[in-house]
Amino acid sequence: MKHRLASLLLGSALLCPLAGCSDDAPSTPAPPAGPTSTLDFPIEQRGPYRVGHRTLTTSYQPPGGLPARTLTVHLWYPTLDTEGEPVKYLIFPDKEAIENASLAPPVEATGYPVHVHSHGMWGFAGNSAGVMRWFASHGWIAAAPDHAGNTLPEQTSAGIPLRLYYLRPLDIRATLDALETLPPADPLAGKARTARVSMSGHSFGSHSTWAILGARYDANEVQAQCDKGERFSEPCQASDLQAVTGDLGDPRVVAAVPMAGAPLSWFGASLGSVKKPVQQQSAAGDPVGADKLWEQTDLPGFTWVEFAGGCHQLFGLGGCPGYEDEEGFRLVSVLTLALARRHVLDDGQVTTNDLLTGKRSLSDKISFRIKESTP
Repeated sequence: MKHRLASLLLGSALLCPLAGCSDDAPSTPAPPAGPTSTLDFPIEQRGPYRVGHRTLTTSYQPPGGLPARTLTVHLWYPTLDTEGEPVKYLIFPDKEAIENASLAPPVEATGYPVHVHSHGMWGFAGNSAGVMRWFASHGWIAAAPDHAGNTLPEQTSAGIPLRLYYLRPLDIRATLDALETLPPADPLAGKARTARVSMSGHSFGSHSTWAILGARYDANEVQAQCDKGERFSEPCQASDLQAVTGDLGDPRVVAAVPMAGAPLSWFGASLGSVKKPVQQQSAAGDPVGADKLWEQTDLPGFTWVEFAGGCHQLFGLGGCPGYEDEEGFRLVSVLTLALARRHVLDDGQVTTNDLLTGKRSLSDKISFRIKESTP
């Protein structure tokens, strides 16, 4: 991701995909009177809420004697506000979200369903804001940490230390922990339903996603990369090798969508041990090895969704030839939300099932492959 993103940053075209090119944000209908469930909202349409955005800071203690790690966590959430300060991620404005907007009441008395996201290398939490806004417009809390030390303004070279391979999934754990331990005065305190959540991850974030699902980094592969001395910016430490090959999974994540990344060699056979629903999304114009992952991963129910003519940033900043940005963001977001609704909210609606199996086509640019499921 880093080379693609770095080159994209040289052009001003990024501002339109992320923020919208019109002067006004797209019109959003008012929430219907008396909805009883977020499942009442049509899955293929933008939800009825406007989108608020805020950040919080959280810290946790990593393994291996590392110092405490502090994260900025970005939250997108439903709001009834219609105006306010626009959001900015680094230098990129987002006119479809309102900074520090008030929190709309949850549809269900039990609180808000939750989706978490892991950005790519040289990325930032708002890199896939289109997906996060889509969830929030449907009444969800969407959360993404800035992976400290691996974001656009911080990382100045191609190499990264080995520890980031295990710190990133731990950042996702810490994000969920932060939502569970908000101070009583916080409007969201006690209202984020974190026992069962969905996840997505873009590019390098697909590594984080598979690790959270329970796949383990292959010790032989990691050691081989350490021995080459080319991939990592620092010599591999024994404590890092122990941490990265340990269990990085989180049972709170019940389904996930790795996007534009297929880290087959890093996890090897352990991908087959994952027992949770996975929808791999990739773009035909961005060969990341999704075909090899499909061929070599024997995971019942594993779904591979490929977007013809898409590029690496179809799942992030946009700007792909052959796709209007709003079209691309919608296609990716609807399929991601469908998986989340099915497995987080037990959505058994025919439309949701048909979207997840390809029986209902959103576009002739999308192809589906599904491994045979066990009963």
